[in-house]
Amino acid sequence: LYVYQIREDGCHVVFDTDPNPDERGQLGDFQAFDGSFTDEQMDKLLKGEKIDSIEGNGEFGWLLTHYEPIYDSNGKCVAYADVSMAEVYKSIMTYVWIIVVIAVVFLTACIFIGLKITVSNHKANELEILKEQQLRDKQLIREIIESFATVIDMKDSYTQGHSSRVAKYTAMLAKELGYDEDTIEQYYNIALMHDIGKIGIPDQVLNKPGKLTDEEYGIIKSHTKRGYEVLKSISLMPEIVVGAEAHHERPDGKGYP
Repeated sequence: LYVYQIREDGCHVVFDTDPNPDERGQLGDFQAFDGSFTDEQMDKLLKGEKIDSIEGNGEFGWLLTHYEPIYDSNGKCVAYADVSMAEVYKSIMTYVWIIVVIAVVFLTACIFIGLKITVSNHKANELEILKEQQLRDKQLIREIIESFATVIDMKDSYTQGHSSRVAKYTAMLAKELGYDEDTIEQYYNIALMHDIGKIGIPDQVLNKPGKLTDEEYGIIKSHTKRGYEVLKSISLMPEIVVGAEAHHERPDGKGYP
């Protein structure tokens, strides 16, 4: 908890209860405004008006900060609540990893059960049981991956349904090229997950209505690397990482990464 008085030259410490002594401000200390503030935002801040969330990458690292006005009984802004979005981003990535780990554990358990049935069951219908188990496992894998794709597309308001459409066209092309059903299924799953890295892109950049700045475009381009980092540990489907990492590469080298 901290209180800083906002003046034209910056923020002046009233009190600061930060548990880290190196980061705790003392009465009378002064802190200049972050360079990410625009003149328009500064003007609104000093007038006590509502301002948009501010993204900065300075001495405190990459921060998406939201300033929420606090009003008195007369409707006058008397303070701002300052909320850092860095922890929110960490929570999102933790959530994604939990889902991936659960899915991998569940799929591993299904495969183990399938192998156990194969070894222990010597009846005439053993092969048929195994085929049914494989079909159920494939269906489970597809449903989990399609659920991930839905989450990805919900994140990006511009491209609702994009991952599903890419996957369908990919499967159509693979079939036309004469690939077998297992390979077509493999390509379909790769395509569904190609944009998973967008989960780590801030909403204000991903869904910005206007033209992106160079810095914002750089953040957008990082979704290929982020996708690779999320998927690289899935050993049961090692090929699934290819689409996430490489879907913006170009033969002439002008793509990314």
